[in-house]
Amino acid sequence: MKKTDKWKKWLAVCLCGVLLCSVLTACQQKTEKQLALSVEGVSEWQEPLADFSYELLRQAAREEQESILLSPLSAWLALSMTGQGAEDATKDAFVDFFQQMDLETQKQLASGLLRMEQQSPYLSIVNSIWCDDEITVNDSFLQTVQQSYQAEVMQEDLQGRDAVAHVNQWIAVSSKERISHMLEEIDDDTVMLLINCLTFDAPWQDGFAAGDTYREIFYGAEGDNQEKEFMHKEFAEAQYLSWNDGEGIILPYEGGDLVMVALLPSAHTNCNALVEQLSYQWIADLLDHSAVCKVNLALPKFTMESKWNLNQICQAMGLGIAFDPQQADFANLGSCNGTIYLGQALQNCWLAVDEAGTQAAAATVVEMKRESAVAAVGNIIYLELNRPFVYLIMDSSTQLPVFSGIYQGE
Repeated sequence: MKKTDKWKKWLAVCLCGVLLCSVLTACQQKTEKQLALSVEGVSEWQEPLADFSYELLRQAAREEQESILLSPLSAWLALSMTGQGAEDATKDAFVDFFQQMDLETQKQLASGLLRMEQQSPYLSIVNSIWCDDEITVNDSFLQTVQQSYQAEVMQEDLQGRDAVAHVNQWIAVSSKERISHMLEEIDDDTVMLLINCLTFDAPWQDGFAAGDTYREIFYGAEGDNQEKEFMHKEFAEAQYLSWNDGEGIILPYEGGDLVMVALLPSAHTNCNALVEQLSYQWIADLLDHSAVCKVNLALPKFTMESKWNLNQICQAMGLGIAFDPQQADFANLGSCNGTIYLGQALQNCWLAVDEAGTQAAAATVVEMKRESAVAAVGNIIYLELNRPFVYLIMDSSTQLPVFSGIYQGE
């Protein structure tokens, strides 16, 4: 799941070959760039935040060969809160993990992202930390998570019999009941939980008619073809995307600030190969060279749920020291009887795409533990998303993914 005038000029990439060029000549080229982001403290760092998001998706795709659903924004916020408690080599590891973004910049970016969320009618973000009696939390850390991350601070006996229920209830309410029973237990050595929860509810700007939904074949990557419900719509003007190895479409939600980007690799490649090349600059250039075309689209309806233990992914991205009880240094977070280290980073997501729009939720829980005694064609383009494709739900001005994934059928 990687700063200068990058927002004023994007590099050019090849469009399609001669065959697609004949199609695109009938299209009106998009000439207006996305509006510059007005929230101070975000625009300079949107590229590394986006690249973090794509690296998270890359690592997940290497680990999991089925359909994937992640919220890189939720993971970033929960883990960034955690990193505010790190010191020395552990602090350096968090800076590397977040694409060379220092902790002070992370605080500013978190504040900017939360201000952006407050301007959106479709996105809700909340943070919380749950502190056990066994830990003395530094006032400076509490001030940071309350001011920069707007985190609600809870005092809870995390080994008490009601702790799991209390945490799960907070997540359920914060996710509009879409994520429930996230935690089955809390380890005896857990001294703090840092949680982000976000929800997304947005109708399409130009919705699909239920009467144009009917069953067709979705061609799975391994020949496991399935009959699924496909939504159909002919767009008089749609933002069509094309590159050497695929094509796609931008589907705006109401208001236009948030969009779904669906990317279909060509038949001679696959989603994993596409994910390997994703970056902020690649996406920015692709979107900047979109063409306004007449598009006949077929998009499958789908609902997805995912449960991730992000430990291995985080360690593969350079955060291994934070999980090591012998080396981790979270002195800025607080103190307790034993070394504090990162025990688990868990994420649950839910997403539903239908004729009306998209609903989604994500919760990321970072568990901080103390070391125990035991070590631990023509002018109409026909675009059928009837085989595995990559999807991104993102802010159109910053191009920061809120959700990302690969749909391979069910």
